[in-house]
Amino acid sequence: MEVALILELLLGKKDSGTGCFVVITFFSAIDGAIQEQRAKKAIGFLDTKLTVTTRVKRDQNWQTRAARDLVVNDLIHLRIGDIVPADATILNGDLDLDESSLTGESGNVHKKNGELIFFRNNGNKW
Repeated sequence: MEVALILELLLGKKDSGTGCFVVITFFSAIDGAIQEQRAKKAIGFLDTKLTVTTRVKRDQNWQTRAARDLVVNDLIHLRIGDIVPADATILNGDLDLDESSLTGESGNVHKKNGELIFFRNNGNKW
């Protein structure tokens, strides 16, 4: 639209259509800036709300904590559908895990007591 406006001005066509075109282009730019600010605000809000949490045993009590707050030797409890919040060793039970992002395998991998499970960050902040 801006190129068409410049061509009209260069060719000397300064009629009412050109003025209308200038107004539409101006309001379009303002609207685009407003929408971009709203989108950034929404993404920032979602980023703070979508934190991976896990159940961790601290001070002999089970607590829900952000995965980024885990430390070495924390005991975590996983349920069906949970995201593995950190590299860990299975102490009790068996798990079927989707490790496709790590290994490329299409099916679930069965893990037993004493086996390692791995966390894949994918560039997220947790």
